[in-house]
Amino acid sequence: MSDDWPVRSTKTEFECPWFSVGYDEVETPDGSTSEYYWVDRPQDALAIVAIDGNDLVMVEQYRPKLRKHFLECPGGHVEGNESFEEGAARELREETGLSADKFNHLTTYYPTATARYERAVVVAEELKKGESIPDDQEFINWQYVPVNEAFDIAMNAPTTGWTLTPLLIASKRGYI
Repeated sequence: MSDDWPVRSTKTEFECPWFSVGYDEVETPDGSTSEYYWVDRPQDALAIVAIDGNDLVMVEQYRPKLRKHFLECPGGHVEGNESFEEGAARELREETGLSADKFNHLTTYYPTATARYERAVVVAEELKKGESIPDDQEFINWQYVPVNEAFDIAMNAPTTGWTLTPLLIASKRGYI
């Protein structure tokens, strides 16, 4: 049995500056066809696990689509030809005003099985304070949160994909 399922056609149903949505008509192993929907972004994303001793830097954001406030790892999107580390440095500075002397790209993963872009996890260490420069329409408050409390929030409160997966990966790799 082949691992490749032939794509018979692709259709984009919706496009905006942030993402496009569509589907591929795919031939399955039994010879029938089925539509597999996807979300595509023009750039990859990244989540930052910013470590300061036994504390992590977390950002509070209101997510209008979900109608809730969330405490998350800082993050955003790679711009142009940035590396994940360069994007993490820019996003951390924009959202918190912090800079870091050390960035380490731990891994990349697909946020969902329908996403056709990757999200990186980057650890930031040796933090220094500065002034934040948020993007337009970005209303963010940040704070230091003890590592154990951050895990409690990520595992028990409603959370987004910007938090639990990055914390688990950083923990597994021995950073927190």
